[in-house]
Amino acid sequence: MHIKRHRVFIAIPCKKPVLDLIVEYQKKWNKLPVRWIKPKNLHLTLVPPAYFSDDEIVQIIARLKQVIAGILPFNISFDSFIFAPPGKPSRMIWLTGPKDPRLQHLKDTIEDAMGVKKQSRPIFPHITVARMPKNEWKKYGSESNKEEKVKVAMLVEEIAVMESILSKTGADYFILETIPFKKNQ
Repeated sequence: MHIKRHRVFIAIPCKKPVLDLIVEYQKKWNKLPVRWIKPKNLHLTLVPPAYFSDDEIVQIIARLKQVIAGILPFNISFDSFIFAPPGKPSRMIWLTGPKDPRLQHLKDTIEDAMGVKKQSRPIFPHITVARMPKNEWKKYGSESNKEEKVKVAMLVEEIAVMESILSKTGADYFILETIPFKKNQ
């Protein structure tokens, strides 16, 4: 018997005003040779994709509901659009922000609850805004080093258990469950 496995990850859904800022950026640079990420697919990944069965997903959601219920909402800030990844040939555009210990704590808490191996590197807060073919940027020279400073914050008050479905045109993401943080009293 074949058990279906789903490509699942944990993320913070992108919300206003960050969502509005990204949509404006995409309109401003719509001539670039990139595949823009649809607004409904914008998110900040906390735990990268791994494959899980239906039963495992149900168990993960139950464990996450227990641990996330104790976390208070917090703001996360973003300060620049960059061509990414840093220090390597550009193949994405990210909205990035400074490292935030609350975000690292959230990620660690989720990894513990899921029973997945912790990544050795700390979380680098970013939202992928666009993807591009590797060699496309060679045509644009200095354009690939462009950085645009911004100042925006977003209230983080929930996480999403998401499924990634891959296709030839790119990934599409579906929220399986949102899990809210503790409500302020």
